[in-house]
Amino acid sequence: MRKRGFTLIEVLLAITVLTIAVGGIFNLMQRTLALAIANQNSMTAYYLAQEGLEIVRNVRDNNWLLRDNNPDVAWDSGLEEGDHEADYGQLTLLSPSGQNLCIDEGGFYGYGNCPKDTVFKRTITISKEIVDEVTIALHVTVEVAWQERGVARSAKATEYLYNWYQI
Repeated sequence: MRKRGFTLIEVLLAITVLTIAVGGIFNLMQRTLALAIANQNSMTAYYLAQEGLEIVRNVRDNNWLLRDNNPDVAWDSGLEEGDHEADYGQLTLLSPSGQNLCIDEGGFYGYGNCPKDTVFKRTITISKEIVDEVTIALHVTVEVAWQERGVARSAKATEYLYNWYQI
């Protein structure tokens, strides 16, 4: 007569196989979630870097509009060499404070009184290309830095801005 049922070894082997399979699935889910967060941070950082370039471009363009009424306004007014910070809604660059960007009630990134802080720091660096004592171009580099799982990360965008409006 044959015994029906499982032996202790068969049960232990089945539990081990199931544990390894379920553990692998949980590990895969954890890694997928971590990669999704890393990709989201990278994409946000690149958008913030691009936004920094657009802020500097808006300051330059606003100078051209002001110059139509006041010829003494230089095209690069307010765009001094060095490191800066900027809020999207303003047409001025700020001195670096080392603060992280925060998110306001409207979902915009800035440095004001915001209910939600972020991990991102944005630095806008401007250097001038000068020929015959005349500024012909601005070299603008925007770096957004953040810490992710104890590792320093950054995203950069760079652009040259010219005084093509008055040429």
